[in-house]
This record gives sequence, C-alpha cells and structure tokens, in this order.
Amino acid sequence: MCAHVRARCALQILEELAGVNALYTEAKEQLEQSRADEQELVELREMKADVERKDKQQAEIIQSQVRACARPLPSPSRAHAHAGPGA
Repeated sequence: MCAHVRARCALQILEELAGVNALYTEAKEQLEQSRADEQELVELREMKADVERKDKQQAEIIQSQVRACARPLPSPSRAHAHAGPGA
C-alpha cells in the first residue's frame, strides 16, 4: 500500500470515529436529561400525592365541622327542664 492510501484510510477512520463519538456524546446527554426528567417526575408525583392527602384530610375536617354545625341546639325550655329543680 502506498503511504498516501494508508493516510487516506486513516483519515476516513478518524472521521468515522469522530462521527461515532459525536453520536455517543449526544446519546449520553439525552440519557442524562431523561434521568433528570424521570427524577423530576417522581418528585412531582410525590408532591401531588401529598397535596391530595392534605386535601382529603381538609375535606374530612370540613365535613366534621359541617356535621357539628348541623346538629340542632337544645332549646332553652328543654335545657331548663333537664336541669332539674333549683336551676
């Protein structure tokens, strides 16, 4: 083989290697971004679950307050009748 043919082959190999390296670098960056996106998604799901839990808890508190307010108050005449003599 001539020296210039070997040099041309070496140059082609280096160009191909540079292309493959560029593809590898791009794929690696995409993978890192996907991992970061996945972690963010996990955190957002946890936050959503926390908010839903707190909303449910708050709704239960409000329901119990509504039930407490809905109970009829004893009338004054009944309250005195149950108090007994001397009240």
